[in-house]
Amino acid sequence: AADPWYLKSGNQLIGAIEVFSNAAVRTFAEKRHTVCVHGIDVSGEDGFIDNCMQMLNVSMKTDWNLLRNTRIPQECGDGSAVAFHPFKDVGSFAACQGVMTR
Repeated sequence: AADPWYLKSGNQLIGAIEVFSNAAVRTFAEKRHTVCVHGIDVSGEDGFIDNCMQMLNVSMKTDWNLLRNTRIPQECGDGSAVAFHPFKDVGSFAACQGVMTR
């Protein structure tokens, strides 16, 4: 079986994009009820799953090009990131998407 791992964009796991190996998801599914029982109400879903993966001894890998944290739609066009965050309204999301698809 492959080793379980998950990706962080730099030093953080942000809910805009979360990547887990199949083995990491299986580990979570098998042990979540006994290991990952606290924290969802404190840190939100992304902080909870990050902490849970650490408690499950799932390896963390870093991909600096996974997510670009920006509020500037023009930065969506350089092709270096897989996803962009936070564009929380339709107008800013559409502007980012427009730059990406040029």
